[in-house]
Amino acid sequence: MIVGFATLEDFVRSRTGEVLAQIRGQATPFTDLPEGFQSATTENVVRHFPSMMPFWKRGGILLDQIQQTASSLASTKKQRYTLSALGLFGLGNVSREDLSDGLKSFGVPNSWAAINTVASRAGLPGLALQDEYGAAHGRRNDAAHQATANILQGDLQAFTMSAIAIAFGYDGLLSRAARRLSDGTMTKTSGAPVAAADLSLRFIDRVGLGWQESRESGPVVAAGGLSTLKVSARARAFASRDVIVVRPAKRVNVHWETTDLG
Repeated sequence: MIVGFATLEDFVRSRTGEVLAQIRGQATPFTDLPEGFQSATTENVVRHFPSMMPFWKRGGILLDQIQQTASSLASTKKQRYTLSALGLFGLGNVSREDLSDGLKSFGVPNSWAAINTVASRAGLPGLALQDEYGAAHGRRNDAAHQATANILQGDLQAFTMSAIAIAFGYDGLLSRAARRLSDGTMTKTSGAPVAAADLSLRFIDRVGLGWQESRESGPVVAAGGLSTLKVSARARAFASRDVIVVRPAKRVNVHWETTDLG
């Protein structure tokens, strides 16, 4: 449980940092971005800064991190900016409220409902994932602080699928929001929030000894080997910005690729 939940937290942090790196002012000046997003990448960065300094100092990277953070904040005055991920999550535990607030800052309201819907459409657990996340967060904290905490094997296995579902929903919604922030679709005045219905899914499913590709609720459009099908599916998915979901016979091995950011 500890390892599984920590892995999900790490994914949320690292993916958020990767996505922020793609928003560089290509079409929208920083001051024209939604206010919640501006706050998350400036005010929240300053707010988290003091708590990070002891970690940086112990790691021998204090000066480097101070300079990088200062440079990121200063760059928001320019058309081409570099955004810091420090304001989103930091090094503390990522609670279910933190995860929801993070997506909201990117323009995804009703974040947990959207994650549930997207995950369910992909054939993953999609019922009350916020409660699953909150319970796992609590059990992880109990196990980390109490050596005698009783974490059942069934809990571990059940959360594995929930963690995959949460990561999938978060990534799909985050990537769509990042594209809108990057290409000028989502601004302070235009709004253009992201909802689950804005995502289109394309599946590559294991069928018998082979693989088949189809869009959500659509007919099979191609069949063949997985490697070849992935390449051709990517070309077809790019035009409509579909999320490609590869679903082996065992759902625990599901993986995906977003096409919003290239």
